Amino acid sequence: MHAFAGGKWITNRKIVIPEHAVDGINLIWFSDLVVSGGGTIDREAAALGIPVYSIFRGKIGAVDRQLQQEGRLILIESVEDIRKKIVLKRRQKNEQKISNERPALQAIVDGIRDITK
Repeated sequence: MHAFAGGKWITNRKIVIPEHAVDGINLIWFSDLVVSGGGTIDREAAALGIPVYSIFRGKIGAVDRQLQQEGRLILIESVEDIRKKIVLKRRQKNEQKISNERPALQAIVDGIRDITK
């Protein structure tokens, strides 16, 4: 059995444990990637353009299947997939742009900007 390197990762700030509760959307936005058991958090991450990996093992729904086909959600289906599919890379949050390919997300962002003016 391998020892968990989490203590070292926490000390080196590769894993950050917030000091207080963080709402889901901010947790996703400030993350480099999301690994989840499926559901809403996966879809929110995909909508924000955050790399998302699902370990859900039940029947995959149509929305998740579509996100998978678009390359916006990666299914982790085996232990080998962890090493083969998960890309550990720091995401440049300041450079995140909303593309014209996601008009619903652009409409949401525009609405938020209008409210906060």
